[in-house]
Amino acid sequence: MLVLVGAELSTPAGHVLGLGLDRDPSFRFNGDGLDGLEDVRDLGGIPFAAHPLSARSDLRWTGWDLPGPWGIELLNGDSDARAPGRGSS
Repeated sequence: MLVLVGAELSTPAGHVLGLGLDRDPSFRFNGDGLDGLEDVRDLGGIPFAAHPLSARSDLRWTGWDLPGPWGIELLNGDSDARAPGRGSS
């Protein structure tokens, strides 16, 4: 089992995963999508757009035009469970 330790932060552009942070942030993540991406990079981490295709619009990534580099989360169990046709058979 692979376990990746990081932080997930909420921004108006959606959720951002910060993986490989050099240290725990001494501040509460705050700001827009670009601020979130930059905060993760400033802490030595790699930012990823979390659950970009989530069925929940409040979680879905909308910051496609934000400068990189940043990655995209491909699999998310919660988003998969919320997909149409799942869980109610």
